[in-house]
Amino acid sequence: GQKPLTHDLYETRRLTEVAREKKLVTQMGIQIHSTRDYRLAVHLIQSGVIGKVREVHTWSNKKWGDPNPKPDRVDPVPEGFDWDLWLGVAAKRPFIGGGYYHPSNWRKRLDFGTGTFGDMGCHIYDPVFKSLALTAPISVRSEGTPPNRDNWSINARIHYVFPGTPYTAGDTVNVTWYDGDERPPKDVQALLEGDPVPGQGSIFIGTKGVMLLPHIASPQLYPDADFRDFRMPQVETANHWTQFAEAVRGNGTTWANFDYAGPLTEAVLLGSVAVRFPQTTLHWDAANLRFTNEPAANLFVRRHYREGWEVEGL
Repeated sequence: GQKPLTHDLYETRRLTEVAREKKLVTQMGIQIHSTRDYRLAVHLIQSGVIGKVREVHTWSNKKWGDPNPKPDRVDPVPEGFDWDLWLGVAAKRPFIGGGYYHPSNWRKRLDFGTGTFGDMGCHIYDPVFKSLALTAPISVRSEGTPPNRDNWSINARIHYVFPGTPYTAGDTVNVTWYDGDERPPKDVQALLEGDPVPGQGSIFIGTKGVMLLPHIASPQLYPDADFRDFRMPQVETANHWTQFAEAVRGNGTTWANFDYAGPLTEAVLLGSVAVRFPQTTLHWDAANLRFTNEPAANLFVRRHYREGWEVEGL
């Protein structure tokens, strides 16, 4: 499955449950999960190189949002293009050309994409989720601009509180996501000792040090004076696609199967709900797939498919 696994929380939960029930071989398209850089980062955190983790800041400079309203026009559907099929389960609407939807700007549209966080969060949250062995969040809060009627917003800042794990310093751990022009606070950036903040990545703040994990690059440890002579260990890697093919043949298992990728996607998609309710701390009941303190937020847990496009079980 491609990332994010689904558009909505309920869909993710059902796909995860059915894959487990049917004993299906699955692998989500977070291919960096299997590479040296991400697996090395997980190893460093879980072996306590920077101590117990107090907090994490993670971000992407992409801007899969649009503050403008949908254009008030109808364009001719290109010859050979089945617009009704492309819409799928989404509500029927006129075609708009000029790159408004295709090939990539559908990510900006509420009914089709999940914004920057949904697009990149499953990649960049992945080593955070894996290294800290995170489970479902306790709460999520957005401090950015809400989406408009048609499009996701840009410049998100979303705060999560997760239950603590053996790899965290406390009973809970805070993880904050930023995208667009938003970045971690200056005091967090200062922990990099003057090194540039990459366009995408994560900063883990531990009790004994700091780890920067740029997106698709090797982890770096701080303060430099403490880790200058540290030798990075070797870690096991895999070809993400070959691993899936081999598992289908009965040889081994996959590292990003839906039992892992499902809860990861749910955590990311919670942020997609939170941005609709800025400055509101949403408390999450994962077992029952519902927010406990904001009934309106529960309307975005599960979407309705248009007539004729219903899917049994969803």
